Amino acid sequence: MRRESSLQCAVYLTIAHRPFRLRGSKEAGLIHEPEVHPEEIAAGDELAIADAPTLASSAASEYAHELVDVLVDRQASDVVLLDLSRLAAFADFFIVATSDNIRQARALVDSVDECATLHDENARIEGSADEGWILVDAGHGVIVHVFSVEARVYYNLEGLWRRAQEIVRIQ
Repeated sequence: MRRESSLQCAVYLTIAHRPFRLRGSKEAGLIHEPEVHPEEIAAGDELAIADAPTLASSAASEYAHELVDVLVDRQASDVVLLDLSRLAAFADFFIVATSDNIRQARALVDSVDECATLHDENARIEGSADEGWILVDAGHGVIVHVFSVEARVYYNLEGLWRRAQEIVRIQ
């Protein structure tokens, strides 16, 4: 006697500390079920996502604001805090800052690293001041980008993430 098995399962993944749900079908294919279907979004509804309240925790938000203060205290220019919690699974916040020179960029990154250490985080640093872009994964879902003036214009992260809600801009 042959048994028919109906495979129904729910897989829960945690990506950047936010649950992401996939459902398995009878054919064992995993299908993502979005909350909103693309055909339901009108062309003018793009701003609705950016204006929605954050999904990030208040602790992450406070930490991001503290990092903004650290960068401003170290004389970073054009500091922007973007809320990505509704747009990306890998981070809740981007902080984008501009450095005038290589020495200042290194000082900014060192200050962010010190702040992360005070919050029991091990900041991971990629890039170098010589290349014009340093990325710091500061933990708690916060990623800090320190750019040279030229690299910031070239990569245009704010344009790439224009749907993200701008929380703070200090020029």
